[in-house]
Amino acid sequence: MVKVDVRIIAASNKDLFQLTKEGLFREDLFYRLNVFQVKLPPLRERKEDMPLLVEHMLTEFALEAKTPKKKMDQAALALLRDYDWPGNIRELKNVIVGVASLSDDPLLSARDFVEKLPVMDRRTLTPEQAAPELLSIDEYTRRFIIEHQERLSDTEIAKVLGVSRKTLWEKRKKWGLVR
Repeated sequence: MVKVDVRIIAASNKDLFQLTKEGLFREDLFYRLNVFQVKLPPLRERKEDMPLLVEHMLTEFALEAKTPKKKMDQAALALLRDYDWPGNIRELKNVIVGVASLSDDPLLSARDFVEKLPVMDRRTLTPEQAAPELLSIDEYTRRFIIEHQERLSDTEIAKVLGVSRKTLWEKRKKWGLVR
C-alpha cells in the first residue's frame, strides 16, 4: 500500500451550497471540498485584469509554440474589454491562442480578433476592424501546420492543436503535407 497526501482544488460556476440545500449536490462532497473558498467574479466583471491576462497568455503561447512573443495594440485590447466573455478565461485563452497562431504580424490588431468574438455587432466596426474571412477548423489547422512545421516537431504541433499525432498525420496526408 502506498500512502499519498494530496490536495484537491475544484472550481465551479454554480453555487454549490445552494445546490446542496436543494439536494442536487452531495452534501458530504460539498463539505469535503469546502475547506477554503476563493470567490472570483467572472471575467466580464473584472475587465481591469485583461491586460495582464493577455500578456500572460501571449507569453505562454510563444513558449509553447517556440515563436517570438507577439504584442497587442490598444484597439485590440479595447475590443477584448468590450466583449462579455461568457466562457470566461478559457474562452479568452482560446481566442488569444487562435489569433496568435494564425497571425504573421508580431503586433495583433483589432482586425485579427473580430471574427473570433461571435456576438459582437459587426455593423459598428470600422473597415480597419473588419476581418477578411472566417476559417473552418480544418483550414485553421492546415494553415497552422504549414506555418509551424519548420520550427516544431509533429508532437509539438499536435499538442498545440489539441489532437493526437495520428490525427495530425492523417490530416497531413489528406492535404499533401507529409514530411
